[in-house]
Amino acid sequence: MFDKSYLKKTGQLWKFYVFFTGFPVVGVSLVFLGFRGKTFDDVNLLAYLVIFGLFLAVSGFILGVRTIKCPKRKVRLLWKAVREQSYQNWFLWLMSLEECPVCEGNLCKDTA
Repeated sequence: MFDKSYLKKTGQLWKFYVFFTGFPVVGVSLVFLGFRGKTFDDVNLLAYLVIFGLFLAVSGFILGVRTIKCPKRKVRLLWKAVREQSYQNWFLWLMSLEECPVCEGNLCKDTA
């Protein structure tokens, strides 16, 4: 589906998948823990698990923002997509990139 994607050409698609799948996994875990919370005898354990889950979600986002970037100019592409595109369009915009949106045409092609 994303065969021509700039992220795939530069070998960064795996980073995006790690980032993108982290949110649903953490979300499901938090919901599961919330339902199981009624059976926990130690309320502190539940609080620690929820805080740890939130920490993992935030860490995944930070990892994605800091590591998905143009190899030539070091522009953070995921952050650029989230910040500059609408919330309905950022994913499609990022995945449909065929070249770096910041570099002038051929500058990044020699690194891909």
